[in-house]
Amino acid sequence: MLKITGLSILATMAALLAMLILLEPADIDVATLQKMTFECPLRSTGTAGEELPGHRRPWRPFVSNPELAPQIKIGESKSGCQFKIAKEPVAPYSAVDWRIGQVFADPTPFLGRKIDAGLILSADAPITLTTGSFYVYDGLQVHEVGVKALDSQKANPRLAFTIPPGAKTLEVWLRLTLHGGIQGKGTILLKDATLPVSNRGKWT
Repeated sequence: MLKITGLSILATMAALLAMLILLEPADIDVATLQKMTFECPLRSTGTAGEELPGHRRPWRPFVSNPELAPQIKIGESKSGCQFKIAKEPVAPYSAVDWRIGQVFADPTPFLGRKIDAGLILSADAPITLTTGSFYVYDGLQVHEVGVKALDSQKANPRLAFTIPPGAKTLEVWLRLTLHGGIQGKGTILLKDATLPVSNRGKWT
């Protein structure tokens, strides 16, 4: 019969604690981070609900001036991604840029079509992004909406516009800072990123 003692219980607890410590995500340097991709689903659909090109494309972070940039740990889930603010950007924020998004190399299927891009954001603690935004770049113009204050209430930034026939690219980005600060430490939750597109004409 197995005899359980106080010492064995303490030893077991210590082992479990050690396992938890090992499971804590390690800090990743910026150079490595920018080579990584993350599954933050972007549902790209036509008016009939059909899946359009890019639906499964991974998201990639972009960080400039890592010495002053925020340290953000990225987690994935089936419905979106999580961004844990481990360290705020350092003033004066010169050339600081932190964003994550998708780049569609071939925008041909989207040319001349109306887009209604959006996502849902929240945070587990109050966070202020002084220069945060959600934007789409088509190679000719930036379509942008500000994302400033986040908390437990869901925010739903949206962009409605037409991709011009001469567009050279299609980029969808969530930017947490551009030459600005981030106040508050917590985790930002990104869910239900969507890119509904009108069905005028045929898909190529």
